Amino acid sequence: MTDSQYNSVNDDRQQLLLDWLAQLSVSYDGMSALSTDAGTRRYFRLHNADNPVLAVDANPEFEDTAAFVNIAKRIARTGVRVPNIHHYNLETGLLIIEDLGDTHVQQNITHTSESITPLYHRAINDLIILQQHAQTSGLPLFDRQFIRFELTIFEQWYLQTHLRLPDSQTPKQTLDEVFELLIKNCEAQPQAFMHRDFHCRNLMVTEDTVIAVIDFQGAMLGPITYDPGSLLKDAYCKTPGNLERELLGIHRQSLDTIPSDADYRRWYELTALQRHLKILGIFCRLNYRDNKPGYMNHLETVAGHVLNTARTYEELADFCKFFESIAWQSTPQ
Repeated sequence: MTDSQYNSVNDDRQQLLLDWLAQLSVSYDGMSALSTDAGTRRYFRLHNADNPVLAVDANPEFEDTAAFVNIAKRIARTGVRVPNIHHYNLETGLLIIEDLGDTHVQQNITHTSESITPLYHRAINDLIILQQHAQTSGLPLFDRQFIRFELTIFEQWYLQTHLRLPDSQTPKQTLDEVFELLIKNCEAQPQAFMHRDFHCRNLMVTEDTVIAVIDFQGAMLGPITYDPGSLLKDAYCKTPGNLERELLGIHRQSLDTIPSDADYRRWYELTALQRHLKILGIFCRLNYRDNKPGYMNHLETVAGHVLNTARTYEELADFCKFFESIAWQSTPQ
């Protein structure tokens, strides 16, 4: 995240935040707005505060602060690093949290490639700890209904809005069959704590090179290979194939009942495919609805993941043929 000068003029929520900081008697010498993520949360770095902290504006009309606080506590109890929450107000959606700095795993991959392997080993170990020890009671279920809802995002925003594909060119039966295959694949797996966005931009690297997990408020109870797919089939960066195989082996061996390598790989590949179809839709929605065009730069990477999997499984042959015919169409303007 990068700083930009903070301006509170003509922004009621920023004024609400300033008033709340004053009520808490938080001492600081100014603040800078940080670049935003795919959500609607806004982050502000408080300069020269007693501790390195961020003020967070999570408008309750769009964000669930209670879920953020709840999941942070669950993760912290496992020993996996999350930002400390110093103050929060559920009614207003305002928080003061620990400032973990600006360096996430993707930046380490870009600038110090020799550090990829140890960072990813730490990440997969943290993921295993979460799956083995995070409390899951009361978490939303990544069930049939939710999975099918996510796949409608692909249909609506990637096929219809982005590619402007008419109904006559959409093979509905093929899509329905593939969606059912993906749903059953998720249902067939052991279920565990699922971060849902366990990727390089949500893994911060602290000054002592500890991995700290952020953006966890959407956690659910779901298939055991979902988060490995988030990490190793990332939308933003490529994991070397030998490292992917090594880390998948570590994760497979961590399961209570160790599946065959073939069964595990199928779980992993098809679960990641479901996620990638959703991501294609979400990136397009961020562009067309939310005016965040930067995510469109990653469509090619995600489409590549989809094709690699579609070409691997015989059951996906019809879908593969369809997707190959649409994936590289130019972006409508």
